[in-house]
Order: sequence, then C-alpha cells, then structure tokens
Amino acid sequence: MLGTSLLAGACLPLLVADSLPGAGVAIALTGTMVTPLLTLASVLTESAVHPYALTQAFAWLSSASSAGSAAAAAAAGHAVDAAGAHGGFAIASAATATMTVLALAGWRTLHVRTEARL
Repeated sequence: MLGTSLLAGACLPLLVADSLPGAGVAIALTGTMVTPLLTLASVLTESAVHPYALTQAFAWLSSASSAGSAAAAAAAGHAVDAAGAHGGFAIASAATATMTVLALAGWRTLHVRTEARL
C-alpha cells in the first residue's frame, strides 16, 4: 500500500510539468518508484502463495503486469491524442490512484493470508 501511494504521489508532478526539463525530472521521479514496487509485488507473491504454486503465481503476476501495461498504453495514447501530454500523464496519475485504492482494499485479506502461512 505504501509503495502504490508513493508511486501515485510521484505521478502528481507530471500533471503540472510545463517544460521539457520539468517533465524529465518528474518522469525520473516516477521511474524511481517503479522498481521497488515491482520487487514488492514479487516478495508479496512469494510470501502469500504456497511454494508448489509459486511458478504459476509468478506467471499470473507477469501476465497481469503485461496486460495492465498494454491497457494503460492504449488509454494514454487516446488521452494524448485528445488532450496532449498532460492527458497521458492524467491517465498515469489516475491509474496509480486506482492501484492505491485496490491495495488498500486488499491489504486486510493479504495480511490475514500471510499471517496464516507463518
């Protein structure tokens, strides 16, 4: 939940960047949050899934990530066509805000499952 919140917060400067250097700094800030979030997703998957199903869980995680990236790219492309660069950045901000809400909604379930495995 903290990782998605940090990513959502890092996307906010993209909405107000009004120059190329400003956009570059905002994109770099956002990019610094992606790798820790992907690492966290892998760690959470490993801790929440039985070892016998781990390969399948990682396959689902990879597939979901690829599908989400493809859908986001399509939505951002339409937004850029309609509203320029800020439209695409708005899609990124909305997507990360949605991720934060979903992480908050699933936190209790994941927390209970993880404790049960210990």
